[in-house]
Amino acid sequence: MKTTSYLSNSQFQTSENSTSRLANSSKSVTSKLLSFVSKFWNAITVVNVEPQIRQEYDRQGKSQWRVFDPITSKSRSFDSEDDVCAWLEQRYYA
Repeated sequence: MKTTSYLSNSQFQTSENSTSRLANSSKSVTSKLLSFVSKFWNAITVVNVEPQIRQEYDRQGKSQWRVFDPITSKSRSFDSEDDVCAWLEQRYYA
């Protein structure tokens, strides 16, 4: 006696849809992982070369400008905002 088993097309379609969804999900995870790794790499390798500038006040209320230059690793103090601007122009355009 010969027995024949038939699989319906719907079973194949379900299997193909699952495989397709899994492949799309895998691509999405890979894409997200690559994006994360890229952002992390940039965060640890890109050096900030922008000067850090802040205004401070002494006990008498007199303001003083503190500048840190990451390129030279030196700090400077200025009495006025105009002096800071002059230093920045000299630093970038000299």
